[in-house]
Amino acid sequence: GTTAQEGNSSLNNVIETFKSEYFQDLERDKVTGLSIVLLNRDSIIWVDHYGWENKEVNKEADSDTEYLIGSVTKLFTALSVMQLQENTSIHLDSSFQKYLPAFAIRSRFGSVSDITVRNLLTHHSGIPEDNWIRKFSKHPLSLVEVTNNINNTYTCFPPGKLWVYSNSGYCLLGHM
Repeated sequence: GTTAQEGNSSLNNVIETFKSEYFQDLERDKVTGLSIVLLNRDSIIWVDHYGWENKEVNKEADSDTEYLIGSVTKLFTALSVMQLQENTSIHLDSSFQKYLPAFAIRSRFGSVSDITVRNLLTHHSGIPEDNWIRKFSKHPLSLVEVTNNINNTYTCFPPGKLWVYSNSGYCLLGHM
């Protein structure tokens, strides 16, 4: 058996190796700053920070640094969609438009009703990648406004044919 002390020593070695290698990658890739936490259920095992919250004023990243949440929200959106599937409120292979009738993107490839919930979840919808209007604003567009903007665009390829990361698709799932 492994003693608790040996286990802690082994974990510390893994963390130190990770830090030395990962932080080198961050420097190489010119990452400005980040914070990282390793959790075990309800306890914090390790917290560290790299780089700057604001390089211009020499403020280093720390536990109070605020970051844009970005694509982490996709995990919660996907989980919510799967909960709707689980309680049979939706079906992944049904037309997405069935659940969000306001969705009416202009389709170059068949009918908009061919786009399924699964297509959106898996980034296979054919919907343009992103909607940059007021994306980083303190007053971003509402989901209704995002849907209306998407409706004024065209699909880029037939649903189910290509994988293309789509923030817009996840905005639509959130709206649903």
